[in-house]
Parts: sequence; structure tokens; C-alpha cells
Amino acid sequence: ISLGRSLGMTTTAEGVETEEQVSYLQSMGCDQAQGYFYSRPLPPEALATLLAENRPLRAPAARSAAG
Repeated sequence: ISLGRSLGMTTTAEGVETEEQVSYLQSMGCDQAQGYFYSRPLPPEALATLLAENRPLRAPAARSAAG
């Protein structure tokens, strides 16, 4: 993350699976993230909807135990 920042680049973390990882990445200044924490693999039409939401790197609202 610091190398990307020092070069003026946007940083993207891959494989993010837990809220703890999201918190750590935020504290380190990571710009973007992807992984199962945000979404499981999707068909193209569902992906278009997800991308249209343009959510920033942050933990989603508290999740219920059911999902």
C-alpha cells in the first residue's frame, strides 16, 4: 500500500474475506478492495447492478447471522 501511494497509484486489495481485513486495509490507506466479504461470484447482469452502486471501501452494515 505504501509503495503504491508513494508512486501516486490507486491501491486495490484482493481476496478480502473478513471485516477485520477491511478495517486493517482502511487503517493502512488502501483505496479499493474486492473479495468474498463484498460479494460471491455473480452472473454478469448481477455484477452490473453491483458496480452501479459504486460502494466505497468500508465495512457494510452489520450482517445478520442468516447472511
